Amino acid sequence: MNDERGAIIAVAAITALLALPFVLSPFFIAQDLPAHIETAAQILALLRGDVDATATWTLHTLPWPNSLPTFALAALLPLIGGLTAGKVLTILGVVAWPTSLALLAQRLGRSPWLALLAIPTCFDLGFAYGFLHFVVGKPVFILGLVAAIDVARRPSLRTAAIAAVAVVVMFHCHLLLFAATVPLAIITVLIIGRSRRDRVVGSVAVVVGALPGIWWLSKQPAAAGTSTYVGPSKRLGALWSDLGDVSPGALDAVPWVVAATTLIVIVVAIIATAIVRRRLPAPLRSREQLSLSIVVVACAAFTIFGPVRTAEASIVAERFAAITAGLLPLLVPLVVGPRWRALLVAVGLLITGVMVVDTTTRWRAFSATQMGDFNRVLVAVPAGSRVATWFVRPLSPWAHHNALWHWPKLVSLRGSSTDDAFAWRDTCVLGLRDGVSMPPRIRLTAPSLRPWDFLLVQGHTATLDRQFTALPLTLVTSTGEWRLFRVERD
Repeated sequence: MNDERGAIIAVAAITALLALPFVLSPFFIAQDLPAHIETAAQILALLRGDVDATATWTLHTLPWPNSLPTFALAALLPLIGGLTAGKVLTILGVVAWPTSLALLAQRLGRSPWLALLAIPTCFDLGFAYGFLHFVVGKPVFILGLVAAIDVARRPSLRTAAIAAVAVVVMFHCHLLLFAATVPLAIITVLIIGRSRRDRVVGSVAVVVGALPGIWWLSKQPAAAGTSTYVGPSKRLGALWSDLGDVSPGALDAVPWVVAATTLIVIVVAIIATAIVRRRLPAPLRSREQLSLSIVVVACAAFTIFGPVRTAEASIVAERFAAITAGLLPLLVPLVVGPRWRALLVAVGLLITGVMVVDTTTRWRAFSATQMGDFNRVLVAVPAGSRVATWFVRPLSPWAHHNALWHWPKLVSLRGSSTDDAFAWRDTCVLGLRDGVSMPPRIRLTAPSLRPWDFLLVQGHTATLDRQFTALPLTLVTSTGEWRLFRVERD
């Protein structure tokens, strides 16, 4: 047991090295994360009784999905600031992911060291897009399965309460992962439990934990729109983009190749041993193997056959590709001796080192060339200002998505607002008050700019610069690809 505990701690320690890019880079590439920081700042302003905030926003009554990470951000903002709070919470989610897998491996009678092969799944598509709730929710999803195993093996008031709380927390972290947790946790209980009492107590605990989410879902109106499916062939064709491919370079593929090669070597060694001994390892014939296999198959099936878009969200099924890949190493019943442990630690350090170097290099280049001293822009916007935004091309040569999209929302940290917010989303815990709507997108005309105090522009074109000379704008400051203009009024 002490060896297993030490292995779990070691997995956490090695994964913690992935915090280095955040520490060494002024700005990160995680598309939606600045928008989540904005929502946290708006919640904090609302709770403090800010006049503009109370006139615009309202907090939805709990229980509410996708709310816990946002509240955690709001709690951190006064202590360490907005960008740092976003970094800290993301780092916690990243480090907790392989650590939770190591804990699950220990519960299933597998070596926790195998979780080191899941480290590439830390910087997956969901991370690159800045899906904060999903990054935090991934380890909670695994901990829900751990709690289900515990209550199935040792049904008691304590283990049942922990399982129920894990499901409640999962709902408040991420709605999609909650929808996966409930059936998979019940299946795990039914397989792992050895008596009717074990199965009943465990299943009831999961259902009780699901009640807040079920109640919330029952109160929601039917969403307008339909889900979009693209078919298995296209989903498999896009699999690498869902797993990694977070940067235009090839270096981000190295951790995946190293992890996959190591896993293949381990599997071949186990097969060779089984042939020599003429029997499969006992763990492959266990209840634990069956329950984990069902979880992996379910996640893989959703990745391939699930919707890529629903009425409420986009990039849906794609998110489960990394979860499936992270769980795969745990299927291997490896007995880890000193040599295997040394190999896995070396592989884990190599994978982490490559990810740190690649990510830090890209993020520092992104910070230097595209963001510059963006804090100077934020300081130049007085509290209570209304800031319109205009994007020429919010893409980045160091990423495969709109890495520059949400940065203007950070003016909310100083009490200002922009022409966009996440509060319009159905699952956002912050909503618009009745009668309040988001302002329409601006046009580059004097009447359209008149209601605004500032215009924050990303990018340059000769045509755009000529348009600005005919508008009532005065340049305040510029940095990287950003320019802040004051809107002049007669």
